[in-house]
Amino acid sequence: MYLTDYEWLTAMNLCHRCKSSKPAPGRKFCFDCLDKIREINARNYDPEKAKAYQARRREIYRQKKEAGICVKCRKSATHKIFCYEHYIVSKRNGQKQALRKRNERQDRKTAGGIQ
Repeated sequence: MYLTDYEWLTAMNLCHRCKSSKPAPGRKFCFDCLDKIREINARNYDPEKAKAYQARRREIYRQKKEAGICVKCRKSATHKIFCYEHYIVSKRNGQKQALRKRNERQDRKTAGGIQ
């Protein structure tokens, strides 16, 4: 079996960008590459454009909701604001989140000595 580049670089403990330096602790990139990535992101990110995009997405969401279209895709909404497929996904995610929160509450109770 052959390793992918990603797996090989991880196994060899090398930076995934320059492929020569050791990565920063807990990261996939070395400190130099992290600095370069940070510079590129700072140069390309425009906060005003991000705010405008966010406002546009909210408007599209509102329009889809009013038109009875699934807010995740373009199918007709059969279950409130979702189509059947996205309704099932949403329901599963809600159940997982509720279970996780319930477990966290139980952990806090047992850790605090309350039984």
